[in-house]
Amino acid sequence: MKVMSNLGEELKIKAKKLWLDPLPEQLRFETLPNEDNDSFGVVTCGRLDLPHIQKQVNFTIDFVKKGHLAIYGSTGTGKSTLIQTIFMQWH
Repeated sequence: MKVMSNLGEELKIKAKKLWLDPLPEQLRFETLPNEDNDSFGVVTCGRLDLPHIQKQVNFTIDFVKKGHLAIYGSTGTGKSTLIQTIFMQWH
């Protein structure tokens, strides 16, 4: 392996990363990339990590197309935070 590594460095060959950097524990909306989802009724709620296609995209909910949303989970899983996030997007 060391010989292969040295040869790669010698030939200035860089391997493609096998996966993207992990998503941070907390996100601020100011840091999210704008993916042109400024449509009425579309709310950005976070980031999705799709490792099988090596992509990270904004997680959005389209209330016009999907209609209602059920939020459930045990204590401390972020239900209230999600509801606050949705309402803050519509201020």
